[in-house]
Amino acid sequence: MGATVLQCYNSNSNGVIVNSGDTLTTPTVTITSGATKGSTSVTVNTTSGIRVHKLILISGLNPSFVHYIPGNTGPPTWGRPNYMGHDGTRLLNCMHYVTSISGKTVNFSPPLPIDMSGHSPMITPYSIILSGFGVEDITFDLSHVSISGGLCGAVFLDQAYGCWMKGIEVVGAPSRQIWFYRMVNSEIRQCYFHDAQGSGPNHEGIDLALSCCFNLIEDNICVNEGKPAIILGDYGGGCSGNVIGYNYINIPNIADNVLRASISVNHGPHNLLNLVEGNVGQSIQSDGYFGSASHCTFFRNYMSGAYPSIVQWPHAVRMDKWSYYMSFVGNVLGKAGLGQIYTTTTSGYSPTTNVIWVLGFPNVGNPNYVAWPPHPSVMSNPPNSDYENPAPNGSTNTAYNGPFDSNVSATIIRHGNYDYASNSTVWDPTILDHTIPDSLYLAGKPSWWGALAWPPMGPDRTPMVNQIPAECRFVNGLPTLTPTPTSSATPSSPQNRQIKNNKKKQYNKKKPKIQKQKWPSALLQTTVFRPRRAEFELTSLFVFCDPLSLSTLCVYRSCKSDACLSLVAPALKARCNRLRRILFIAVRVVASKATTFLRIHSICRNRCSQFYSAQRSVR
Repeated sequence: MGATVLQCYNSNSNGVIVNSGDTLTTPTVTITSGATKGSTSVTVNTTSGIRVHKLILISGLNPSFVHYIPGNTGPPTWGRPNYMGHDGTRLLNCMHYVTSISGKTVNFSPPLPIDMSGHSPMITPYSIILSGFGVEDITFDLSHVSISGGLCGAVFLDQAYGCWMKGIEVVGAPSRQIWFYRMVNSEIRQCYFHDAQGSGPNHEGIDLALSCCFNLIEDNICVNEGKPAIILGDYGGGCSGNVIGYNYINIPNIADNVLRASISVNHGPHNLLNLVEGNVGQSIQSDGYFGSASHCTFFRNYMSGAYPSIVQWPHAVRMDKWSYYMSFVGNVLGKAGLGQIYTTTTSGYSPTTNVIWVLGFPNVGNPNYVAWPPHPSVMSNPPNSDYENPAPNGSTNTAYNGPFDSNVSATIIRHGNYDYASNSTVWDPTILDHTIPDSLYLAGKPSWWGALAWPPMGPDRTPMVNQIPAECRFVNGLPTLTPTPTSSATPSSPQNRQIKNNKKKQYNKKKPKIQKQKWPSALLQTTVFRPRRAEFELTSLFVFCDPLSLSTLCVYRSCKSDACLSLVAPALKARCNRLRRILFIAVRVVASKATTFLRIHSICRNRCSQFYSAQRSVR
């Protein structure tokens, strides 16, 4: 449990901590040269709207492997998502941070991970940014919020750069635990997410929903907390260059019989060049529900396919339609004694059949495929057609089914994976190199690993599956502690991550130094409350960003005994000194028919730390 506990009782907000970004918009700037793989600068026709230290979206026209649901003419009557303000033709995109502008040359970071030069590249500039913001060692108790009360998770950030979540605990969330739009070069580590309420849509765990790029999700514990527990491109897509590394996922939410993957790399087009390494869970999925994903790597994971008996169509790996050029290397798949089969292409196969590889079926959870004139029942690279409308999970209604996509298995690389169906390690016969690297993004065993075996999993290890630190903490009843202390300072900035792969490189800019805020201690010391049986109660916790780069934070401290604000002030000061922008701090004290609010306003421009007003109102 975190040092600070936030208890939320009612909310129709996206989260307890939230901020807002720009509205979705179409690209306005044309790239005249550059936009090649690995480039960190482009030449444009105009720099109008582009600002240094802000975010930009670089997009290109769809190549042949990018797909989306184009309309809503068939059942169910769903409109397609708003694809970042585009009409669905520019789903090849990636979010970057502008480092400088010189004439009509825009310099950015991290480097562009894929060549867009032949796809009429353009830029969408954004004016709002939240940077250098961190949340650490806080427990978000959302168990008192009803599911019918609206969306409420712990944290929702939009247009964020260089931010982090570390050591937080989220329990009882009625919706997504934490979720993000347009977040770049940020980090989520050593957090504990568990025991969410309910199931079904909008119950994802760690949710990088829309154009989140070059982020690290590492060393977290997810227990019965999300469906899926970790997801990229939830509805919106556009997530590239992310690393999901060494997380422990134990039986995702099982309130119904529908399987939800431990990790999903696609629930909205188009996600690409993401790395999933060293995770322990039940299954990995790319669902094809709203569109395509491609060029992701799954390396040294252990996915058991072991679900409670209530779950139908269990599997270890499922890559649905439009999941192309995926690479699986050095994974351990399945579990002894489950009677798993290696793969199936049978439409309508039994819901009790446990499969290692499910490839090419129409969409998430659907075991059926049919011909839809003029299309046959089996196709390679099916077109964008209205027959591909999303289907209910496991639907047997042929109105929701499309053809089987044979291009999924034709483009996948499966090399050096051990499975418990064949009880052997299966190698790609066209790849002669059978040496599996220890890691694709870590230079060696990390300092936070402790004495555990490294690397933890793979067919070249004895035993093939060993504990990872997150699993070790959970098994030993210490989910919010690390096996060994980290050597890095706190708060830690996002680590440099470079995937050692000829298709994937990721770079991170160091987090800018954060100036300490000057705290008006004299004001706080003169503000002393001594109510009987005082109880600090959460009312709301928001962080608002606007074009003036204002931010807002409400801090809540849980206390069940007599207390005064002077005792709380040092804790608030210590946490707030870590933040670059603080506009609003509110502590509500409830005691014998009296409610007191203390508001401290500040505005932060160019790392300014001067508070401009303070007031107290008593009811």
